[in-house]
Amino acid sequence: MKIIKNTLTSYFYANKLTWKVCKKQFILLMLIKLLSAALPVTLIWCTERLIDSISTFITTGGQIRDVLFYFILEVLITLSTFFLQKVSMVVEQKMKDVFKLDFKKNLFNKQQMLPYEMFEDHDFQNTLNRVNANDTKIIQMTNSGVDFFSNIMSLIGILVYLMTISWWFGPLLLVGTIPLIVVQFKFGRKKYELFKFLTPFGRKEYYINDLLNKPNSLHEIRLYSIEDFLIQKWISSYQTSATNNLRILISQNKWLMLTQVIQMVVYFLSGLFAILLILRGVILIGSFVAILQSIHRIQGTLNTVTGSLSDIYESSFLIGDFKRFLGLEEINYSAKKKINKVINLEVSGLSFKYPNSPKYILKDVNISIPQGKKIAIVGVNGSGKTTLLKCLTGLYLTKNAVKVNDIDLEEVDIKSYHDRIAVLSQNFNRYEFTAKENISFGKIHESHKDKEMQEAAIKTGIHSYIMGLPNQYESILGRLFSKGNEFSGGQWQKLALTRTLFRNGDIVFLDEPTSALDPKSELELIESLFNTTSATQSIVFITHRLAATRFADEIIVLKDGEIVESGSHEELIQLEGEYYTLYEHQKQWYSETNIREAEIR
Repeated sequence: MKIIKNTLTSYFYANKLTWKVCKKQFILLMLIKLLSAALPVTLIWCTERLIDSISTFITTGGQIRDVLFYFILEVLITLSTFFLQKVSMVVEQKMKDVFKLDFKKNLFNKQQMLPYEMFEDHDFQNTLNRVNANDTKIIQMTNSGVDFFSNIMSLIGILVYLMTISWWFGPLLLVGTIPLIVVQFKFGRKKYELFKFLTPFGRKEYYINDLLNKPNSLHEIRLYSIEDFLIQKWISSYQTSATNNLRILISQNKWLMLTQVIQMVVYFLSGLFAILLILRGVILIGSFVAILQSIHRIQGTLNTVTGSLSDIYESSFLIGDFKRFLGLEEINYSAKKKINKVINLEVSGLSFKYPNSPKYILKDVNISIPQGKKIAIVGVNGSGKTTLLKCLTGLYLTKNAVKVNDIDLEEVDIKSYHDRIAVLSQNFNRYEFTAKENISFGKIHESHKDKEMQEAAIKTGIHSYIMGLPNQYESILGRLFSKGNEFSGGQWQKLALTRTLFRNGDIVFLDEPTSALDPKSELELIESLFNTTSATQSIVFITHRLAATRFADEIIVLKDGEIVESGSHEELIQLEGEYYTLYEHQKQWYSETNIREAEIR
């Protein structure tokens, strides 16, 4: 009973969503299926009358008019069946298109409301992958339900027709139906469980396929000759999926063959019973043909009905995934305090570890960022710098540890906070759209401000290169689309920094903003950035390259998630501690001439 209850709950939920999104198409499909349900029994009756009228015409010289009437009627019914099938296909496709558009839109909106750290969890990614990969399952469940009820009506019509001849046909056909229903339900659940098990393998196949097709990853793959290794990993993952899918298909078909044998026995016994009836003179030859046709039609329809039931049952699990996804706790924006300007940012006693991990990435971190302050956060790779950035920007929310304008970040409308900051992440996006669009994404509602965009591009040094492109700021970047223009890694980074500057945030967070630049360009860019920001703008500059840190008001040194030193460049050099050691290891990367020139300017 629990299975039936859960399946019905999911089915009505799917119908509710479908009705909400594509009501007109749903009504039209129901009408089409209702008409279609009446045609099979009408066709069987017409066939019976046609054969009997032909028999009468031959034996007793009856009216040819009756023969022609039933023949023309049978042709019209057949044409109507064909016509309704084609119209039904168009309506169902329209429903899928309309529903998928609404489904994806709601899915994207939901994703935007979920905490960032969820997306770093592999179990969540598996669920998200299943939900995304089955965007048609809800509408498919609705359509399967409509088909189910349409076929049930058709079955009832044919069964009533047969039972008017002899009621024995009812229980006889029921015997062949029960095993088929049991098998289809059994494998409906098994197919979902297999799909759930294979989700990580599907993600791996997609990831490797992406690596082998994207220019950014392909160049290293070619140079290191690792194509064969990656292809073998893809093959291994694919074969796991293919083998498991084939195994369940073979198992299902074995059981279906058994049910087919049972159905053939039922068909054979029904045929013998019909022969007995005709020999006794109970029925005419037309009724005999109609009985065989009815039994054949019933068995074919039963296969469709049980298949629809299996689809509905399997889809109910996937809809369960979707409902659980929609039920995930969202970031609460209601009744939270909005930030119109960031005056200060305070970090007090911040300790952070990832879910299900015993190790703390950050330990008792304390930082004060008043308005206009320029801070550099340095440390070797793995010291916790990027994690700290995610805490400062509100991607990771930590209770009572981060305050903006003396308000706990958890009590702040996080969107209003994000509107007031600008962030250049270490793994910035390369948008293969126009140069203008790339920059405008920093403040999309001000994409008409060409002058401000160009001023930001001049600061980062990318303006002259953009002006040299065929369509200047309207030129498409990258190689994915027609007439695209490739950028070097350093140019992409400058473009991302331009996007960050165009946003004009109260606090500018920079995570390794010059990692793709040469030392001279790095110094020039950071100096320009620090000199051109307003007196009220704060900068948090995260790096493991130390030549540009001398421009900061304060340098914070992270090691193993803890602040071990803080102060100005000169103070930390005199201290001869962790910062001094890092700086001494790196200073040969930068010529003293370039550093002195930067200091003089």
